[in-house]
Amino acid sequence: MREYSQATHDDFEYIEKNVSTAYKYMKCEGAIAMLESSKLLFKNPSSFNDPYDCYLGLIKFDNIENYKKHIESRAKGSMKDLVLIKLLEKSDEELSQLMQDAMKKQFSRIGITCFSEHFRNLLMWSHYSDSHKGVCYSTEEVEPFINCFRTKSEDWQFEKEIRMVVFQANLDANKQVHIPFIKDIIMEVYLGRKIYPNDEEKIINICIKDYPHTKIFKMKLDNTKFNLIPEEIKQ
Repeated sequence: MREYSQATHDDFEYIEKNVSTAYKYMKCEGAIAMLESSKLLFKNPSSFNDPYDCYLGLIKFDNIENYKKHIESRAKGSMKDLVLIKLLEKSDEELSQLMQDAMKKQFSRIGITCFSEHFRNLLMWSHYSDSHKGVCYSTEEVEPFINCFRTKSEDWQFEKEIRMVVFQANLDANKQVHIPFIKDIIMEVYLGRKIYPNDEEKIINICIKDYPHTKIFKMKLDNTKFNLIPEEIKQ
């Protein structure tokens, strides 16, 4: 496994070079609520559909040499870091348990929202946009956070996923939080090819009123290959 700092650097570099726009697939109900409130929903990963998503059992806590080095570097030359010095007096087993406890505490207070690198993915439209009855929107203002909270099984590679993670989130009883965003970040809205007329009309009206800069497209099937084609709806 790569060192965390190197993994973060590599993934940020990939995003910078290859992903200029991120896309979010949604059901119409959630998309309408998001557009009306200008708030993005973040969920705690404990509610995700993949049981191995952010699963702490996959993390090894027995190799703590780097953790000790980090404590030592912070503890040097400062009276206020006596707590850190005390940590170095603990056994490896005790430090390992402290790391696990800290990670579990952090895990309970994070909120995650997910994006994709592409908007034409047939499986994503089927899984996350209500079998093509939902929407997908684009944004150029998403910051990826790459760590164990992004780790997933290779079975999910088709998602081409980018994640935004909020730490110390004020989660509600449903383990989620709505966070405001600037309306200008919504660049395009793609309507599913099977979207219900009432939902289509409502989303278009919201965009005309509150997101006039946003382009609206409706997806249609390509008759020459397995592909979705966006057709712009002129406002």
